[in-house]
Amino acid sequence: MNLRKKISAFLDAIKNWEDPDFCLPEDEMGGFQYFFLHSETVDGIFIPLLGGLIALAFRLPVNIKTLILMRLFSVFTITMAILRLCYFLYC
Repeated sequence: MNLRKKISAFLDAIKNWEDPDFCLPEDEMGGFQYFFLHSETVDGIFIPLLGGLIALAFRLPVNIKTLILMRLFSVFTITMAILRLCYFLYC
């Protein structure tokens, strides 16, 4: 199976994917799920994504503990933005 067929199969699987726990209506979501997935506008998706990418790209001259904390926060922010994008597109 070549790469084009694999990518096509992956995209088809994403389009047909419906997870009942992920695609809950907003009034049935728990607190953390609502916080992570709820976004009124598209800015709630792209601003955290851009902020996380900028935070990963730059290295400030700080001690190692602060740098690790900044990297973890940027990965968390990027993950949250990707989850919001998936919820926005597929639910």
